[in-house]
Amino acid sequence: MTKETGKQETIEEMQGIVAQRKFATLDAFVKGQNNFYAHFLAGNAFGDIRRRRAHFQRFQMMYPKLEEEVTREVCKANTMNKEPSNELLYKAYNLMSQLVFEGDKGVQRYTYKDHYLTR
Repeated sequence: MTKETGKQETIEEMQGIVAQRKFATLDAFVKGQNNFYAHFLAGNAFGDIRRRRAHFQRFQMMYPKLEEEVTREVCKANTMNKEPSNELLYKAYNLMSQLVFEGDKGVQRYTYKDHYLTR
């Protein structure tokens, strides 16, 4: 409980995690993920901006094999003008969504912080 509000804090609040949108199903993720795939566009300015952010760096450090697999899949699909594997992106999103913190540069300027990964 916080002294200021008297309310019970969530795990996310205690850890400084900025809660991201939860997608209950793969279909819901596909409809709402917007530009999340861009985190895995290596060698592309649109993707490289996201890849330099703290949450992605944490993801890359914690899940290097998954990051390599998703990056390979997204880049391949992009060069072939096809959709990447939504299953892999959904898995990556669910992990990365726990790695966005209040102190991360850029998070505070968004009105809807829970859309940080999908804007």
